[in-house]
Amino acid sequence: EINSPCIGVCNIDNSKNACANCGRTLDQITIWAEMTPSERQRVIEQLEEMNYPKPDGEGQLDYDSLTVEEQEIQL
Repeated sequence: EINSPCIGVCNIDNSKNACANCGRTLDQITIWAEMTPSERQRVIEQLEEMNYPKPDGEGQLDYDSLTVEEQEIQL
């Protein structure tokens, strides 16, 4: 069993269509439970190459730096 890279702090980065903390795309998050162990392992390896997951929610967006429109999208 390949554990999910989810750290329990979801933060979807709409510009990347992915979680800023675990790095998975929305599609990967949605189908994770249906993926084979080898598919999950491949995703984990790709995420590790990109330095994911971010520990303790390091991928949190700085809402103060976002425009009002970007803040609304994040909600």
